[in-house]
Amino acid sequence: MNIGAFMIPPRLKIEKLVNGIDIFNRLRQQEIQIEVTPKQEVYREDKVVLYHFQS
Repeated sequence: MNIGAFMIPPRLKIEKLVNGIDIFNRLRQQEIQIEVTPKQEVYREDKVVLYHFQS
């Protein structure tokens, strides 16, 4: 099989897929933190609003 820059052997594709599924299955809901980033309105004109997001 020719392995070029864009050619990945099917076996490696399957291994990467299985590895990704394994990592995804090990994630727990409590390990994933989703929060809202604090923001401050800097400028407003008609329907356009510019925010500064705090880090």
